[in-house]
Amino acid sequence: MKRIISLLLVLVMAFGLVACGAAEAPAATEAPKAEAPAATEAPAATEAPAEVKDTIVYSQFSDCGNVLNYLTADSREAMSLAAYINDGLFVLMPDGSYRFKIAESFEPSADGLTYTAKIKSGLKWSDGTDLTIDDVIYSFETYMANSPSLSVNGQNAVINKIDDTTIEFVLAGALASFPESVADVPMLAKHLFEGKDSFDMDLTDAANVVGCGPYKLAEYKTGEYVKLVRNEHYAGEQAIVENFFMPFISNDDTAKAALLKGDIDLWVGLASLLEGLEKFNVVPYSEGRVAYTRINRVSPNLQDKDVRKAIFYAINRNDMLTAGYSSLDYATPSVSFLPKTNGYYTEDLEQYNQDIEKAKELLAGKTVPTLKICYIGGNYEQTAMATVMQAQLAQVGINLELCGVDQAAYMAAAYDCENAEYDMYMGGYIMTIDPAGYDGMFATGNMINYASAEIDALFEQGKATTDPAERQAIYTKIQQLVADEALFYPLGTNLRLLVVNPELKGLDEAGLVSIVTFDDIGRLHF
Repeated sequence: MKRIISLLLVLVMAFGLVACGAAEAPAATEAPKAEAPAATEAPAATEAPAEVKDTIVYSQFSDCGNVLNYLTADSREAMSLAAYINDGLFVLMPDGSYRFKIAESFEPSADGLTYTAKIKSGLKWSDGTDLTIDDVIYSFETYMANSPSLSVNGQNAVINKIDDTTIEFVLAGALASFPESVADVPMLAKHLFEGKDSFDMDLTDAANVVGCGPYKLAEYKTGEYVKLVRNEHYAGEQAIVENFFMPFISNDDTAKAALLKGDIDLWVGLASLLEGLEKFNVVPYSEGRVAYTRINRVSPNLQDKDVRKAIFYAINRNDMLTAGYSSLDYATPSVSFLPKTNGYYTEDLEQYNQDIEKAKELLAGKTVPTLKICYIGGNYEQTAMATVMQAQLAQVGINLELCGVDQAAYMAAAYDCENAEYDMYMGGYIMTIDPAGYDGMFATGNMINYASAEIDALFEQGKATTDPAERQAIYTKIQQLVADEALFYPLGTNLRLLVVNPELKGLDEAGLVSIVTFDDIGRLHF
């Protein structure tokens, strides 16, 4: 299941990373006013100061769906809700450090084959039921029954209960990505799910949505909002603000207007829409997302590697990123399939820096038919970048037809490994911290549709190698091989732009992370 979830996540990132003006959302921003008095109301002298608010409002691009399943949540909105109301053992931060949640320690043995996890004492679920080591074991056993990510050579980790707060994982062989895989496992309430054939929770029945995070579900209204309330049973520091409200606003202009009106406190905005928001705090941060254009490996028009390389030498990633994200202040150019922030990233490979004369030399004597590039037509960034790419290829005599389609059509074409309707695609992904997880993109038959036994073997070698220097050599070689095939052209890492009510504090303590925005939303306050 982990691989399936990861791949679905890639799809979400390719399509939904940036809100891009779909149909207007309902007037969901009115709901917070019913939950909390406006900050401008004058309280009685004995009441709290007017600036103290008890509700944080964070607009979401789309509905999270009326059913939540911790194991299969695959949209940004559903994954965010899951993270805010439920915890795992710990969160693995981009620098490799742990931020502990249910666990208080997680230690490997010297040979890397055994990991010992100790959980905190006195844990409870949001319904007040004790959260025990048996819940933790149940969660991991259930996860392993559906996912290969904790297995080595087809053998799942063996879980041993040491005492009432301690378990150990025994591996059949070294697995460098094991800590990150463990961090991804959600806790499941054994008393709620055992004996059932589904892990689905109906959000319209808030009392039966159980987690162990800083907030718990108070109310969900289809197409309008999710309301969370402080979880009094949380094992960590209690959330500072009582309510966390998430209205669904799928139109950028509507969301921006709500922000200006004071109806929302947090919004992920577009660089092109920042004008007029000078009084707000704009916080750019990296999710490790890689924006790219890629060639369809099965396109009959692009089987000649020289033609593929000519295309890459003809285009300019800096110009494309500037068109898409307004400024290189909001996007960092990079030359590998790994984000530049990844510790294994290398520039010791063919970078395909723009060279028009070299592109023309590679095309000499060749006839290239009109090529078709597919992208999400409603996505401003992809549309802008594809338009620049069209003009750049025209300089070397290649005609590029722009094919902006809706999300469903993109999904159907881009991830069908045998579909030859389009010659190229625009896209983007957020993947794992450990580079082993990128086999979900570049191993044979996966998302980018590479087919290389050598790359496959190197990915397997990288998973089983724990020495950092040896792993660097392995992943450097993979990056070089991917570049040499001239199927994947990395553009760079775009920054996510969080627009924040200047009265809202605690962003550093909350910790900005990929996908779900905050590591601990309970640290946010006014």
